[in-house]
Amino acid sequence: MTTSFHNSHELLTCNSLSCTFSSYFYLILYPLQHLMSKNNNIYEPFSYELTILSSFFLLFCVILFLPLMLGLRAPYGKFALSSFQSASTDLKTTSKLNQIVLHFIKSIDFTMSGKLAWFLQENQTIIWFLYVFYFYYYKSEDTKDIGTIRFLQQVLGTIMLLGHYIHRAIIFPLFRVHHMSHSSLLVFSSAVLFCIINGYLNGTHLFIYSNANNSYFNDNLQIIILPIGILLYCVGYYINYTSDRILINLRKDNHKSSSNSANNNNSTEKNKQYYIPYGGLFEYISSPNYFGEQIEWIGFLLTVQNKVALLFVLSTFCNLFPRALETNKWYQEKFGEKYKKLNRKAFIPFII
Repeated sequence: MTTSFHNSHELLTCNSLSCTFSSYFYLILYPLQHLMSKNNNIYEPFSYELTILSSFFLLFCVILFLPLMLGLRAPYGKFALSSFQSASTDLKTTSKLNQIVLHFIKSIDFTMSGKLAWFLQENQTIIWFLYVFYFYYYKSEDTKDIGTIRFLQQVLGTIMLLGHYIHRAIIFPLFRVHHMSHSSLLVFSSAVLFCIINGYLNGTHLFIYSNANNSYFNDNLQIIILPIGILLYCVGYYINYTSDRILINLRKDNHKSSSNSANNNNSTEKNKQYYIPYGGLFEYISSPNYFGEQIEWIGFLLTVQNKVALLFVLSTFCNLFPRALETNKWYQEKFGEKYKKLNRKAFIPFII
């Protein structure tokens, strides 16, 4: 089984920086090579599987990015269904597309515990990444290339991905936050699907389809690029962590205020109080937590240097950038001139 992986991988290798982006056409066009070729063994079954999953990754970017840029607010966090159900004025200020979609979702969907949904969906990346690592790498009889650039990329990539998701999936919902807004079944299901494919693809391209000749850069450049990737990841992780800490402290105040009001009104959702975050990169942008996460994954890409890492960076941007724009808009709607006078950008300091 492992041999077929490496045979198939030879067909997908791209050694030139100039073909970095053109190589992504294999995700959609590569199956046609099998249909047009007289060689029935040109395409391994496992490669079909990866092509379908990778194509989903690309399609996910388009399916997610366009509606979000048109004003759709994914119903979780401050845009959760439960918030709109009790704050119709917030819903009326959003785009027509958002109102139509959320009214439709509310008619067919139901909410679930935010912390439970978050824990279950985000852990899928860890589970499937470790599944690939154990069954297709650890138990493989192939040599592990210890001491090579490939091995270093595998070790660093594993530390980076698991470091992020152990915090995101376990520490954050179970130990750092005391309350999370309800999630919807539709959002939960979509997130589960994405996280499964995310963990599986990152695992296969880090441990199976990765070799010393599959980098975008030559050996000399790799020595320079790897430390840059590590540095960006650490900086992004720090920004993301500290920004979350500021928001968590605000949520504690929010939850206390809601709980006190609920004693008289029997409703925590409609008595929520929100505050303007200050400190760190919040002085310059409305969503430094999103910005930090984006920097993290760019660092991850420069470290592992494979196709799926680039797809993951693109899909992360397609999710976080539109949400950062909507979050900035939400702050301006919620706090009016007081917030606008702060002159904060949405996603990238001083730029946008």
